[in-house]
Amino acid sequence: MVPFFGKIVFYQFIIIALQLYGQIILAPTPCHADQFTDNTEKKTIVLDPGHGGKNHGAKGEDGTLEKNLALSLTKMIAHNLQNLYNILLTRSDDRDIPLADRTALANHHNADLFISIHLGGAFEPDATGSFIMYYAPLEDNISKMPEISADQDTPPQEWRELQLDHVAASRKIADNLADELRNKSTTIHPTVEGANLFVLGGATMPALLIEPFYLTHPDSAEHYQDRKNLEQLANDLAAGIMATLEKENY
Repeated sequence: MVPFFGKIVFYQFIIIALQLYGQIILAPTPCHADQFTDNTEKKTIVLDPGHGGKNHGAKGEDGTLEKNLALSLTKMIAHNLQNLYNILLTRSDDRDIPLADRTALANHHNADLFISIHLGGAFEPDATGSFIMYYAPLEDNISKMPEISADQDTPPQEWRELQLDHVAASRKIADNLADELRNKSTTIHPTVEGANLFVLGGATMPALLIEPFYLTHPDSAEHYQDRKNLEQLANDLAAGIMATLEKENY
């Protein structure tokens, strides 16, 4: 497995450099979210398909782009969760949503949980692994990982501090979700990591980033090009999320 620091450096290069149906509503920014009808009896989860538009993310050996596969996976997860929760997506098509707008959407709708879905990328094609990440300020992160952000996003320090009140809850949910998946999933056995991820830093609720496999690993990329395999992964992730939130009395 490639060192986590190396994986983050890879993402600096990547990041800097199927329509929805039913009850799942696209609301890319708060000012465009007027179609969303909140069922107050249900908790609200915002799912964020990573990248989009000119930000392609990682690229598989066969040319598959992270932004596309992450979107497909996120829609499948959303479909599995929509009967129990109010589900919003930050994007439902190939558009570039500024990182700050993704958590701003969740904040605007007083979401109970924010989850960003990404796929791993590394320079070494044999790198493998699954990760669930929560926000960890740089000074508190033992590995001193550099901050991930897009160059158009230069947030004030206060924005990055919004998640600080929720770090303990985010880590607890990440640990419980990882336990659920390690115990019950046939597709993913993740490691929990703290990282100074800008996309999580502005959330005023528990927030996670899930990276279930490396798109740059040829076998993984080929495996998840099969829709049935991707659906099984989505089923496992959704089941893990539901079990974790039930345990957390969500």
